Amino acid sequence: MKTTIYLIRHGETSWNVGRRVQGNYNGPDQSILTENGIKQAELLKKRMTNVKIDIVYSSPLKRAMQTTSIVFPDKKTNPNPKLVERSFGEWETLYDSQIDEKWPGKRQYYTETKEFDDVKGGESSEHLGKRGAEAIKEIAAAHPGKTIAVVSHGGIIRAIIGKLLHYSREETIRMKFENTAICVIEFEEGLGIVRIPVINDHAHLIEDKDNDRE
Repeated sequence: MKTTIYLIRHGETSWNVGRRVQGNYNGPDQSILTENGIKQAELLKKRMTNVKIDIVYSSPLKRAMQTTSIVFPDKKTNPNPKLVERSFGEWETLYDSQIDEKWPGKRQYYTETKEFDDVKGGESSEHLGKRGAEAIKEIAAAHPGKTIAVVSHGGIIRAIIGKLLHYSREETIRMKFENTAICVIEFEEGLGIVRIPVINDHAHLIEDKDNDRE
């Protein structure tokens, strides 16, 4: 029996554009989707029309929940705190320029390694991958034979894919996920087999750009 998960990154946010660290910050000024982010979610909704989704899960962070409400307006959303983005500790809510001023070279080190050595409150890549993979496996186990949508965040999606495919750190950090991109994860019940036939599929965004040029 095959269980399929569509793992989706949220749409573009105001903090993505402004180069401000989001992490799992959940304050009153938490970032929301831009006009472009809303359009991305609407394009994904159109693309997903012919996919029969049985159950929907989401990170409880506002940007993920907003994306979920656009893409799956007729489905109940199940928030799962294990799906939140990596904690960036004391970097959260800061702009890249502020981080560079206070911790020279540290942001470049993170970009190149996806690791935190001495950022107070930062979540390690190992913990992030373990948390994310556990969440996905638990969701799949709870709904055998179903097709499930999970809306989350770029950093934890990278960690999940890397963990499930047993990628090295170098292989994992090279992956990038566009806003509203899709990964498809397949589980075979009782066999312990995981397949990921689709990674970072954002054809709906590319097709829209192609249409704009016509």
